[in-house]
Amino acid sequence: MFGLALVVIVGFAGAAIDFGQQQLAKQKLWQSASLACQYARRTSTLANTTTGQQAVKSFFDANLSQQNVPVNSIASSFNSTVNGPGTMAASYDVPTSFLGLFSIPSLNVAVSQQCYATPPLVAGTVVLQETFETPPAADAVTRECGPGCFRYVSSYNGWMTSGGTGELEISDGYKIAPPEGTHVGELTPDYNGAISKKVYLAPGTYELRYFYVGGPYIPVPTYYGTTTLGTNTFNNDPLPICSHMAANVSWASEDKSRIGVYFSADAPNFAADNLTAANNPTSKTWRPADLVDVCIYAKSWVERSATITVAAAGNYWVTFAAQGANAAYEGGQIDNIRLCFVACNGNRQLSPMETPAHVVFADDFEQPYTTVSPYFQTTIAANGWTTTPYDSVQIFTNSDAPQGRQYLELDTDINYSGTSTTTLSPGPSNRAISRRFLFSEGTYQLAYWYKPRVRFALTGTFCGSTAAAAQSGYPTGTAAVTATTYSAPTGTYDYNSSQIGVYLDSDLTTAGSTRPTNPLDVCMFANGWVQRYITFVISKPGFYWFTMRAEGVGEGYGANVDDVRICAVACSGGPTNQTKLAVPQ
Repeated sequence: MFGLALVVIVGFAGAAIDFGQQQLAKQKLWQSASLACQYARRTSTLANTTTGQQAVKSFFDANLSQQNVPVNSIASSFNSTVNGPGTMAASYDVPTSFLGLFSIPSLNVAVSQQCYATPPLVAGTVVLQETFETPPAADAVTRECGPGCFRYVSSYNGWMTSGGTGELEISDGYKIAPPEGTHVGELTPDYNGAISKKVYLAPGTYELRYFYVGGPYIPVPTYYGTTTLGTNTFNNDPLPICSHMAANVSWASEDKSRIGVYFSADAPNFAADNLTAANNPTSKTWRPADLVDVCIYAKSWVERSATITVAAAGNYWVTFAAQGANAAYEGGQIDNIRLCFVACNGNRQLSPMETPAHVVFADDFEQPYTTVSPYFQTTIAANGWTTTPYDSVQIFTNSDAPQGRQYLELDTDINYSGTSTTTLSPGPSNRAISRRFLFSEGTYQLAYWYKPRVRFALTGTFCGSTAAAAQSGYPTGTAAVTATTYSAPTGTYDYNSSQIGVYLDSDLTTAGSTRPTNPLDVCMFANGWVQRYITFVISKPGFYWFTMRAEGVGEGYGANVDDVRICAVACSGGPTNQTKLAVPQ
């Protein structure tokens, strides 16, 4: 009896040891699975491939080996699916020492950990890309439509087509070379069409990039960015008429190359309800809240970027749609669509209007050139300027010009018209010079030199973004002045004699009779030449009027200006940290 009791006692004690070994093994498996999950999350972009899954399993096995666990006796696996969960699982039959006396040779232990519900993405990961280089599917319906050009019916490379004839045209870019690869997509083979693709996304911020061109078939000279000044040409193309808001380009009626870009959350029957003949993205009013970008025109290829925020994991639709008033069967083209987590790798291809220090326009008043001294009366209409109230200005040829040899005065001595020597009305007169520019959205900087012709006995520079700012601390009334080199004659002058206003007004919201209204800079006085820098922001692409106007008493001795430049972002040598003035729309 005592012997039997001893066996039972020893058996229970041994079982406790075996169960302890089972728990220890489970802890080691769980720890190794946790480390493997951490590894899988770092390499999740490959985890849904055979090679990636094997790499995670090898990491798991290596960790167990370091803990003296017999890896060959363990059944382990890492499984993951595209845009789905990743799971690390393992099981092990732990050999027993004492329970074998009771015909229990081993104790099973199993662990399973979900490493992630959806693959955690690394910044720059491309989750969607379309280059239009994929050959047609074997069962695709194609038709020739020019050199190397094909049309695909119903679908292409996972994209669903809608609108028009339900076709996407793949072109070899025989009208304009593709920005990358050899082929591009066109959404207007016969009538406006659209392509949509569903993609599963994890929460986070994404960048959508794509290339767009609006002018291979239908040039729109109205939207060309080139600006001329006499014999000088400033090439600002491609100047994109694009925006993230449809309202910002609604003024652009020549829109045959219009393309709208949309990002939509999936919903039951989304395709059946939104990608049909009756309701499809070719309408400009289609799902306006989902619009992330719209382009009307670009003379050559531009790379666009839109930021998208995904609040919850799920399926989403990316859509590109032709929406122009297309009567010529040919519209805008797109290429190299990419949707990237956080931001796409590599620098985006900037347009000239986005490239820092790119000179959008410059005039140093060296044209027309003259040898007359100290000044001559002329017109600058040939350089694209409109001068009011009379078409004449004075060009000074003094040696103190900050740039070149000549500079402009905005308060002339007499009211000549053009180069005429016939007086139109008595007395001196202030002048305003204006010219029209096409700007795309972005930040710009104006640089110009200013000098008062009347040299008061003052120190400092009195300039600002408004008249009130420029006049702060500046005297009023009149004062006696003694002539100096290149200044007004000795006499008594009003303190505002050399006041100048610089303006930028939207062509859409300010009629010619009311311009100028929006000041960029106002100057009252400075001790000699000073260079002014003003940074401003255009939030709505369109046409704008730039004006420089003499605003003093108009006695014939006013403001001198020279080397007027407008640059993208900031002029060379200009400040880059200025407060940005918003130009009203």
